[in-house]
Amino acid sequence: MNSQIEQKKDDVQHQHDRHRFQYTRVLIPTDSKEIIELIIPFAKKFLKKEGEIVTLNVIDSSHPLEVIDQWKKGTKISIAAVEAGYRNEVKVTPKVVNHRSVAGGITEELRKGDYDLLLFVINPHSGKRSFRFGSKTRSIARTADRDMMMISHLTLLMDSRPEGTIFAVTGDDSDRKRIRAIAALLSEEMGDAPVTEFNLSTERTRTAEGGSESRSSRKKETTADRILRLLSESRSSALVISTAISSRVPFYRNALFEKLIKESPSPIIIFKGKRR
Repeated sequence: MNSQIEQKKDDVQHQHDRHRFQYTRVLIPTDSKEIIELIIPFAKKFLKKEGEIVTLNVIDSSHPLEVIDQWKKGTKISIAAVEAGYRNEVKVTPKVVNHRSVAGGITEELRKGDYDLLLFVINPHSGKRSFRFGSKTRSIARTADRDMMMISHLTLLMDSRPEGTIFAVTGDDSDRKRIRAIAALLSEEMGDAPVTEFNLSTERTRTAEGGSESRSSRKKETTADRILRLLSESRSSALVISTAISSRVPFYRNALFEKLIKESPSPIIIFKGKRR
């Protein structure tokens, strides 16, 4: 009897470990020293095994900023690839891909690299710029970054991801406008897939059809658990979250984001909003 109980515990622990460390190879496109620095605590926090020491080779180069400067001149793109999982060592190393476009270079890396998580950290810029998608030109306020141009079709490249809704987690009004712009781009590329929005301020869910749901019926659920449940129910194609929601605490130290990043069934796009 005792042996059966122990076996059951081992099985549960194995399932937990497998779920927790499902991200063994993570691709993070970078264009700034700030984002490279964000990768370090991310890797330590989410990709290491409990009780094991993680050795982090941040940049395998004596002049990492030169790579970034070349990227800004439009000649090369810098990609940070994080390899982790069940190893004792986490490596963060730069890859320089020669390609005419950022999207093309990262598409190429995705196809040959067999990554299972694509993580974007997007820096918003003030002002208004136009983006071209096929034969159409779109103007998007306050979300301008070249990252925007590749999010939509790169998300679709991730194998075994269900097509369906896009799930956006929003905070205040400024977060909502920027995140809706990102979700709208994804939605357009997926054939007008509906966007389900979860408002962290009110804890209400707003669907594309105009309906809404409060938390009253499931009071015992944590916010993270509710978001994960809604993600699963909606078969979300992408999870878009804004780190400006909790700007006093870096996103990699935020318990809600920690749980979402560990357990989200969908590709994650982190929108690094301005600090309040």
